[in-house]
Amino acid sequence: MMPYTPPSYKSEGFNCPLCNFYSHQIWSMMFYGKSIAQFAPKYAIDKMELSLCLKCNQYLVWYDGKIVFPIVNSAPPPHVDMTKEVKEIYEEAKTILCQSPRAASALLRTAIATLVDEVLGKNKETLNHNIGRLVTEKKLSVEIQRSLDVLRVVGDHALHPSVIEMEDIDENDNNHAISLFELINLIVDELISRPKKIKQYYDRLPQRQLEQIQKRDNMNLEESLK
Repeated sequence: MMPYTPPSYKSEGFNCPLCNFYSHQIWSMMFYGKSIAQFAPKYAIDKMELSLCLKCNQYLVWYDGKIVFPIVNSAPPPHVDMTKEVKEIYEEAKTILCQSPRAASALLRTAIATLVDEVLGKNKETLNHNIGRLVTEKKLSVEIQRSLDVLRVVGDHALHPSVIEMEDIDENDNNHAISLFELINLIVDELISRPKKIKQYYDRLPQRQLEQIQKRDNMNLEESLK
């Protein structure tokens, strides 16, 4: 999975939302007037700052620690191994992130439910139950289990804010919603990419070795059934 660093206020470097590359950023204040001679603190525009991307040489305008111009989407791109159906929901969530982080969070909850269904096969159980099943079947690390639960709970809250009380989480916070995009990419990496890579390595073993491994596994199975 390609590393992604979302834009953050006063950060020395991040993935520029205009060119998508990771780049060093140069920060400066915004001033009234056009003359360089006027560039003094007393002429600074309160809470307004600029960050210059050294890759594409374009500016982002920040107000009170948040990007206000141009209107950009800072969510990371979907994981390369994300399935088509999950990716479509993910991209839809990206398109509405700036307008409604809550709606984007709710869509990501749907994306993760779809992903879990693809891994386990569609069933009538709840997402919470299926996450527990993935844990029982040892398909998840503890960290990824927690990531799934974050997406499930926050997504449920976005859909039914009157049902679930989460006073410490602001579902309308853009930065918080962006973290959910990052989590779903981590989950795809764990549930799809890693098993895919391991299978590729396993399939490269000589046929004789594969047969010996299969024989060993069959013997262990017979022992466990006695």
